Amino acid sequence: MMSIIKMYTVIVIAFFSIFLVSCSKDLKGDQSKLPTLVADTSVTIIGTTTPNAVIKANVTSTGASQLTERGVCYDTLPSPTVSKMVVKSDSATMGAFSLKLNGLGPNTKYYVRAYATNSSGTSYSNEITFSIPPVKIGDEFKGGIVFYLDATGRHGLIAAKAGNDISGVWGCAVDVPGTKTEIGSGKANTKAILDACGNTVNVAKLCDDSKWYGFTDWYLPSRDELAEMFKYRDLIGFNNAPRWSSSQTDANTAWSHTFDASGTTTSVNKATVQGARPIRSF
Repeated sequence: MMSIIKMYTVIVIAFFSIFLVSCSKDLKGDQSKLPTLVADTSVTIIGTTTPNAVIKANVTSTGASQLTERGVCYDTLPSPTVSKMVVKSDSATMGAFSLKLNGLGPNTKYYVRAYATNSSGTSYSNEITFSIPPVKIGDEFKGGIVFYLDATGRHGLIAAKAGNDISGVWGCAVDVPGTKTEIGSGKANTKAILDACGNTVNVAKLCDDSKWYGFTDWYLPSRDELAEMFKYRDLIGFNNAPRWSSSQTDANTAWSHTFDASGTTTSVNKATVQGARPIRSF
């Protein structure tokens, strides 16, 4: 009978979770000894440039023993557990609490359950869902301006805002093996330059050291990423000066792209001082 009830509960959660008010359990013993809690079906989405969500829940009973932990687990698939993404509460007591979920991706639906744990096991609340809306090219998002999106619309590239240019030499006059030109290679290229050039002050290091708008994962774009930025230069905000890419041509030269109307890609001596615009991925 218990297995039939449990199967029925799973079906209800999967198809009618937004209306559910009882808990699902990770059992280590008698489920009556486990905590009881419920999540608020209203979710507050905060911000569009760096979206996050506030989840409210309430532990209505601690069960047979004191709580050791409470929080929220979430995922892009139904029925998240504490083995997935988790935000823990600072306290482990009975009553209402709320937690903020950060680092959310665009064009993505999330599934959320609150949880509470005591010595007998972990209980989960009803499941709630919310979606982060899509972004488009030219939108301000997570520290910069979106200039590239993949086919899902959930991942892409962001250019630092106008005024956040840097300038310097490309790297160092040595061969940097393994740099590539395609979209998606800028981050690895930047690491390769840093590994080869050490603490030399150059545009790759300056990009890597950037902390624009609280983000620390900026890097020097590859040749094709830079060309993609040129397509949307008016949305991002550029003057006509050339910019470095992170793609090496040979031991002495690397690819550069002009941002005047010609949009020329040329091979330039690495010792030349030029501008660069950091990018980051999401």
